Amino acid sequence: MRLPSGDRVDLCVYRADREEGRSPVIIFSPGFGGTKEIGGSALKVCEEATGAGMVFISFSPFSFGATEGADGDFTYGRWSTNIEEILRWVRAQPWADPGRIGCFAISSGTTAAIRYAQRSDDLRFVISVATCISIHVGMSDSPHRRFLSEALARGSDEVPPYFGKTVGRAFYVDAETGAPVFDMPKTRCPVFFLQGADDNPWRRSDAWMGWQVMLHAGLPVKYKEVPGGDHGLDNRADLCAEEILGWLREIGIL
Repeated sequence: MRLPSGDRVDLCVYRADREEGRSPVIIFSPGFGGTKEIGGSALKVCEEATGAGMVFISFSPFSFGATEGADGDFTYGRWSTNIEEILRWVRAQPWADPGRIGCFAISSGTTAAIRYAQRSDDLRFVISVATCISIHVGMSDSPHRRFLSEALARGSDEVPPYFGKTVGRAFYVDAETGAPVFDMPKTRCPVFFLQGADDNPWRRSDAWMGWQVMLHAGLPVKYKEVPGGDHGLDNRADLCAEEILGWLREIGIL
């Protein structure tokens, strides 16, 4: 599908055959390197959500999978714009309830989803698994740190790859200046931080920070750490889906 920005995005729409009328919608934003192909916890959430009468949409972010785009033009901001433009397309479909559309995101996908929720009222919810909102998105071997070390300490123009992706300078500028952690009080919809206890400490701390900042700002937020849960909760997929659908009922989406 060609988006208003000009980007071409590859996506899948999952709907229950029996459903008629307008349904709530989940847009899935995958982790870094992820595409519209789903598995693990995302597949289980898709199955349970469509079984409950929802529509589930997966997509390949800019420059991943079959979605067009040069690696050098990739940024989290552009990924976030992809979500926004997909949502606007969804709102125009006869099967979608425009007042009940939100995002389920994993890892780097949460960066894009939460950034969108901080600048627009379009999203009605965000489910954030393996949250990435801080400048520690690169974890212990952070390309961000390597880039800044070269640029600031050595005055170099060298731009290191980001986890194997040949990104441009704009990626690092966007990632640092647009990190969602700095604007959590601006988040305009309820957020559910669903975090695996066996995930790495950077993702666990990001989820905790996001929850605490929103909580202290008096915003609608929920936090749950899943014992034994891995990075994407793939090893606790059933519980992941159960918690998500339960929360969507709590906030009136289902």
